[in-house]
Amino acid sequence: TQTNKHNFKSKTYTKPTWCDECDDLLWGIFKQGHKCKNCRFNSHEKCIPSINFPCNPNLVQQLRGNTPQNSLTNPNSHRFLKHSFSRPTFCDFCNKFIWGFTKQGYQCGVCEYAAHKKCFIQATSLCQKSQKAETLHQLGQGIVFCKPLIQITPFGCAEPIFVVKAIEYIRANKNNEGIFRISGSASTIKNLANKIDQEGDGTLNFFAEETGDFVHVVAGLLKMFLRLLPEPLLTFELGAELARVSNSNMRTSGMVAQSIKNIIARLPKINLMVLSNLIKLLYLIANTPETKMSSTGLSITIAPNLFWVREEFESSANVLANVAPISNTVTFLIDNSPSIFP
Repeated sequence: TQTNKHNFKSKTYTKPTWCDECDDLLWGIFKQGHKCKNCRFNSHEKCIPSINFPCNPNLVQQLRGNTPQNSLTNPNSHRFLKHSFSRPTFCDFCNKFIWGFTKQGYQCGVCEYAAHKKCFIQATSLCQKSQKAETLHQLGQGIVFCKPLIQITPFGCAEPIFVVKAIEYIRANKNNEGIFRISGSASTIKNLANKIDQEGDGTLNFFAEETGDFVHVVAGLLKMFLRLLPEPLLTFELGAELARVSNSNMRTSGMVAQSIKNIIARLPKINLMVLSNLIKLLYLIANTPETKMSSTGLSITIAPNLFWVREEFESSANVLANVAPISNTVTFLIDNSPSIFP
């Protein structure tokens, strides 16, 4: 079988072998799968039609993490290796969340560029030493991103102007499909973030002039703003409490709901206001048929931007212990928005 320049032949494997496309074991006694004669890519028969990975022996070895030092220099000078991310991480190529428990994706050992398995071979940016740290440093020198909420909230205002403008724009363009799920252009989001951070809230007026798919750019900016806060919107302390409550064995769902309400009420005033308006927006999106987004789908995309564990406590176990409970909490808040945030 030939596909994407691969030359596949059925093969009987004599030791446990995993599919390079879906990462599942090639089960069976004989002729369990197919191997490319050129690059030795292994695959289930059912996976062959979906393979987009190029026929390249070096890249296949890199994909498996079998190269010297577990990395290989790609044409863009990144040195990618399989990586287990210990905190919520977004792909720097497609800007979508990197899901999984261990070895969820790939990370450049030099600049920490993170990517999905399907994305790392498409990375077009040049590797720059400490690229992420430099990006955060640049944004941190501005006046909007990477700052505490209280520091960027003008006197007499209840919340940051950027948050108000972004939510207003998304609300006005709520009829677009996949808001917060479909990624806007990563380069556009980054450029706008730098522009807003350097020129201030006055640059936000141009939002009103943009239409259509631009809503995904604004949604991406809002998620970036939230995940670059020095402390998560739910705060380290209360976010951990919410995770424990959502993961507890309380006797009734009513007890859990009341505990969540009590914890949310203890948030700092600005955090509570931002959370309130954000959840109201998500409730509106979830109840707008054109978006094709449910409260559960929205919580999966938003929750990692609202809470993360402290850096000193980061581990795969700690991160995974909080992902589902916080996502469930956000789903609860969206579904019960009218009564919690009247």
